[in-house]
Amino acid sequence: MAARELKEQGIPFEIHEANNRPGGKVQSIEVDGAHADLGAHWLHNDDDNPLTAIARKAGLTLQKDTASNRLAYVDGTRHGSEFRTNLSQYFDASKVAQVRDGNIADIPYHKLTNSPEGEDLIKRLTPTWSGVDANDASPSATALLKSANEPGGYVVKEGFQAVIDALVKEVGEENIHYNSRVKKVDNSQETSRVEFADGSTAIGKKTLFTGSLGVLRSGQIEFNPPPREVAAHLKGMQTAYMAKIVMKVDPQFFAQHPNLHDLHVNILDGDKTSLLNVASAGQPFVTLMVGGKEARRLETLPASELNRYFFDHIKDVAELNGLQAHLKGAPIRTGWSKAATSMGCYSSTNVGAERSGALSMGNLHFAGEAIETEYAATTNGAARSGQRAARNIAKELEKDVTEQLAPQVPPCPPQSFVNMVEVNRNQPAPNGKPWHFTR
Repeated sequence: MAARELKEQGIPFEIHEANNRPGGKVQSIEVDGAHADLGAHWLHNDDDNPLTAIARKAGLTLQKDTASNRLAYVDGTRHGSEFRTNLSQYFDASKVAQVRDGNIADIPYHKLTNSPEGEDLIKRLTPTWSGVDANDASPSATALLKSANEPGGYVVKEGFQAVIDALVKEVGEENIHYNSRVKKVDNSQETSRVEFADGSTAIGKKTLFTGSLGVLRSGQIEFNPPPREVAAHLKGMQTAYMAKIVMKVDPQFFAQHPNLHDLHVNILDGDKTSLLNVASAGQPFVTLMVGGKEARRLETLPASELNRYFFDHIKDVAELNGLQAHLKGAPIRTGWSKAATSMGCYSSTNVGAERSGALSMGNLHFAGEAIETEYAATTNGAARSGQRAARNIAKELEKDVTEQLAPQVPPCPPQSFVNMVEVNRNQPAPNGKPWHFTR
């Protein structure tokens, strides 16, 4: 979205993508003409999401998922759709209001409850809600109460990846360099220099870094000088983990059980916590999701154990009796925690911490869901953060040009954008001379 914003303002750019495909933690698979999402799944907040406009413009099929078709199995006991609604009875309304309004200090989210029973239940649900374990790093109550994210949203029948592909067409595939893993960003001079793992370099006026929280926290990228504001921001964040097992199912199974479409099932079984997503947007898949430490463990299991793991989690779900006889193909598992370009899924805010909303240091800007405030931990937030950073860059460039045009100021150096933004080779520089950069 940052590149799209720059293009709309007539600013040349290049995108340097660490993976061999666009989208980051958005990835869809196609099996027998049906689509399933391995990463991001919902267009949260419906039409108040900049990515929704991209999807509509591309003619993609959007199906509303209100998350209303919901069940829960708690230690073997079935609860109907009222389970989610009834969760409100476990919260202390007065405490919720005081934390939300800032009248009392921030607390762990599960501490908003009014009883030990309620606290235990919310703690057990936390991994599938926030991707972290409540006993290790409970998410901030303030952050979750002030979040503008809405449950459910639009599901793209063609897969979320189709939205990214449409965005790529808008910004131009020719402006994207794949397999460009950033090794170092040197922002110590007037221009910004980026070094890549393959030994190539790029020099530009501005750098917009959109890497994941997991990558930023890993220290695998060197920044010179160290971005201290970013380091302070990172201390207030935890990397959230979510893993999926996706099962392809014979469509006849769902034809015989139409009530299963867009079914969500929370499963709490002893120390196991998971979320089932069944036939989302009418696609013949059943997806099991686990979060926190369990997500990381799942992604290390031998492939031979995935079937057993899946059915061990759903054994109490009567609605899926007979499913095993209708499976088609092997289980498909995600690997976000192990991938060097993601090292996790999204971010969770620690108690007492606040998100920055915008981060920059000189010519170096940062964007992503971990920077976003209102719509954190979603692709909606990532898109909004990218738009905001691109607009800030455009304002800085406009200011630079104004200063450069002043008589007492010497001719300006070449302008280019690297990582997210670099110079477009086909456009002349403002001074009429060729652009100068190295790769």
